Order: sequence, then structure tokens, then C-alpha cells
Amino acid sequence: MPDKYLLSVDAGSSGGRAHIIDLRGNVVASASRDWSYTVPEGAGPLAKEFDPEEFWNTICTLIRE
Repeated sequence: MPDKYLLSVDAGSSGGRAHIIDLRGNVVASASRDWSYTVPEGAGPLAKEFDPEEFWNTICTLIRE
């Protein structure tokens, strides 16, 4: 079987993760970073406001790593 890989990117509420997985299900490489958010005043208890530029930069950094 030729070497082929999948890239998994997870953008969760506490941070981002990226994993490289081979077709046999083995994690070949991974990276993770925390990010922050704010809770808008007057918003509901589950409301969060993220900085999309920070998210995008973090995800791009994770993929490069």
C-alpha cells in the first residue's frame, strides 16, 4: 500500500488541533494550541466571541507544524 495520509483539523472551543494520520489509523504527527474567546456582555450563558483572524492564523500554524 502506498504511503497516504489524512489531515484532521479540529477547531474546538478551547483550542485547535491538527493530526496527520496514515491509512492504517496511526497518528503520524500532531500539534495543538489553545486560543481565547470573550463572552459578550448581555449574551446568553453559552455565547462566545472568537477572533476569526486569530483562529485562522492558529490553524495555519498547526498545519505547518
